[in-house]
Amino acid sequence: MNSDLIRRVRRLELLSLVACVALGATLLASMASPDPVTVRASRFEMLDADGRVRGYWRMTDDGSPAFSLYDADGSARFWMTVAPNGNSELCVKSAAGALFRLHVDGEGHVTTRTSR
Repeated sequence: MNSDLIRRVRRLELLSLVACVALGATLLASMASPDPVTVRASRFEMLDADGRVRGYWRMTDDGSPAFSLYDADGSARFWMTVAPNGNSELCVKSAAGALFRLHVDGEGHVTTRTSR
């Protein structure tokens, strides 16, 4: 009877060792960084707590990528775009209507403009 008990204990020890190795391998595998995920879309909308669109990241009708942010009243306050001809533009508008515009043409010429 003593030898039967010893065999059972050894079997349990071996089973415990196998379980620990399997658990360790599972934990290590879960800690490995996942493959990067690509999300594809032609438009993303950012919504506030009330469900209003407060920002877009989209492709315009002429194929230009554009990013824009809106205030709580729905007025555009920040936007940037890259036109198909290579021109880039960044605009910032205050609540009072003051506008700062940075324009870079396809050849690298930079212009800025402010207005009220």
